[in-house]
Amino acid sequence: MTVNKQVSILGESEAGVIVHPATNNPDCNQGGSGTFCTNASFVFLIDSTNVEIHDLTVDGTNVNNPAQVWARGGIVTSATPAKDTVIQNTTVKNIFLRGIYASDGGTGSSILIDGNTVSNVSGDISGNSIGIYTWLGQGTISNNTVSSSDTAITNNHSRGMTISGNTVSSSGVGIGTSNAGDSGGTIDQIFNNNITSCSSGGWGIYVFVPYNNVNVHDNTVGGCYVGVGVNGGSFSGPTAKPTITNNLIDGTGGTPADGAGVYYSNDSYGFGVRPSDIEFTGNTVVDFDTGIFITNGGGGFDMNGSFAKNRIVGNNVDTYLDTDDNNKADAGGTVGAGGGVQRVVHRAAGFRA
Repeated sequence: MTVNKQVSILGESEAGVIVHPATNNPDCNQGGSGTFCTNASFVFLIDSTNVEIHDLTVDGTNVNNPAQVWARGGIVTSATPAKDTVIQNTTVKNIFLRGIYASDGGTGSSILIDGNTVSNVSGDISGNSIGIYTWLGQGTISNNTVSSSDTAITNNHSRGMTISGNTVSSSGVGIGTSNAGDSGGTIDQIFNNNITSCSSGGWGIYVFVPYNNVNVHDNTVGGCYVGVGVNGGSFSGPTAKPTITNNLIDGTGGTPADGAGVYYSNDSYGFGVRPSDIEFTGNTVVDFDTGIFITNGGGGFDMNGSFAKNRIVGNNVDTYLDTDDNNKADAGGTVGAGGGVQRVVHRAAGFRA
């Protein structure tokens, strides 16, 4: 269904109105990761400004055969930026690639994705399916429940998103932000989220190639291979310094068993190595193989970090610095609650990211 005018689409309740896709074309890229491809099947394709959808169910299966996933996307804004999109109190389930996707193209409008339930967004064999995804957007993703998705919630090229109060479970990645601030805007705020039971090898929260000081605070992450990851640095302008504060990061139940509470690197894995910085303060990291893992990707680029007043306990290795004589990985400050770096251990075996 294409929505090409300003309209509010309102159901009586999430369970009362169920909308299925009209056509079957979920993998029109034949394994490609892009949202749009020729004749892709979307349940709702928003092609207008000021569209509001709430209080209904979007089910991506064939209405006549629920075992068949037909929809590439559940609720998707079109390739032409759609301003001031509101999606609230809606269930989105059984989607191939994008559960909810919203972009305003950096036009400065507002995106609100609030109070929705998103599940089973995991059809792409490359692992690129995403429950809630924004691109070049600014606004709010709040109070949603997302489960069983390759990635639950993520932003790319954000101009300032607030991600708060969400509950995530059984997903490969809980919450992520990539290239935040590379086109301006305000700082991403990620706080008061609860992420549990990551898929095997899954990450709770990641900050990838930040261009501004993304703020990650007061979240609970449990049962993930990596609790919080900060990777790469900006390719233009000054080095950003993400702040990771007052989070509870618990590795109990994470798989495999050799994970890390915090994984910090200046390597952006395929996009190059850049100078990087981090402030990691007031967090609790418990029950991982490695509490804080710091690794320099090389190339002569510095890593700097302030690790202070954290509680790092119950890990096989509390702090591990993996670097060489030509590069700097500085884990300065006080790591342990009682002051001082509790343990800095160099191991021959590398960490599997």
